[in-house]
Amino acid sequence: MARSGRRKFEVSCSPGITVASVLAAEGLPAEKLGIILVNGRHATVETHLQDGDRLSLFTPAGGG
Repeated sequence: MARSGRRKFEVSCSPGITVASVLAAEGLPAEKLGIILVNGRHATVETHLQDGDRLSLFTPAGGG
């Protein structure tokens, strides 16, 4: 079960599509993200995705 604020979904797309293209298609603003991971490794919006990749997106965490 996902915790509050979490959203899990699957997206079908062409191999080689970028993280930026997925964000745009889902209406998610890249500038609001703090961390992007693909298969558990740091990535950028320019990272190309392949079939079966897991994209994880995190907003910046506040604190002090």
